[in-house]
Amino acid sequence: MTKPLSGYTVLVTRPPKQAPALQRLIEAQGGVACNLPLINTVRLSDHDEQARKLESSSWDWIVFTSANAVSFFEEVLQENGIYLQDNVRIASVGTKTANMLKKNGRTPDLVPEQFSAEGLANLLKSEVRAEERVLFPKSARARAVIPSALEEIGAAVTELPLYTSVPAFENKAQLQEWLNQGEVDILTFTSPSAVKAFVSFLKETSADLWQTKPVVSIGSVTDNEVQQQGFTCHKTAYPYTIEGLVRSVTNLIKEENQNE
Repeated sequence: MTKPLSGYTVLVTRPPKQAPALQRLIEAQGGVACNLPLINTVRLSDHDEQARKLESSSWDWIVFTSANAVSFFEEVLQENGIYLQDNVRIASVGTKTANMLKKNGRTPDLVPEQFSAEGLANLLKSEVRAEERVLFPKSARARAVIPSALEEIGAAVTELPLYTSVPAFENKAQLQEWLNQGEVDILTFTSPSAVKAFVSFLKETSADLWQTKPVVSIGSVTDNEVQQQGFTCHKTAYPYTIEGLVRSVTNLIKEENQNE
């Protein structure tokens, strides 16, 4: 029996450590995954300030909105010999972040049904009390959804920027070559930063080579960035996971084949 993605090549733009999991899911559906990280995730350089903020208080809550935030947070703890108090409660934006927490010996107390910052913010507003101290380890590019929601209910929020995303300029030429040669059938994006890097790398390339490609994004925030950059997102993953992303890719292909 022919698999749904047989004969299709899917561009995977995730950072190197995150790409293999998505590649395996695509290959399981018969597709070919072209791994080309468009962004690199790097820790911010102010290590002393990160440790100072982390130790500045005992926390009632720690809120994580990405697996990267968990990884860099644990790195700060280990480097500085910091231990969390036993009664701290932990919130996770979704299952992938929750799994990363569990790998580090931590079980989240809250995971929303809707895997998004908005879904987590709504859940936190019903659980966190006024004046409770909340630590928010995050990307320097993180949106203000979580702190704004918590400040509305009177919580004391400390934001802890740990990392950021930078364009993977080393892959610019390869991206241009693949598109010029027609090597890619479907584009996938799992972050707004990857979308921005994609467009910036192709400024010298004819838009006809990529604006007509089917695009699938991992969630509404990435979807919005695709639209802001002037092209169309044909499918948005649901749930907002890589499994949901691949399911949306296969559904897109099925719909296109039915319309032929």
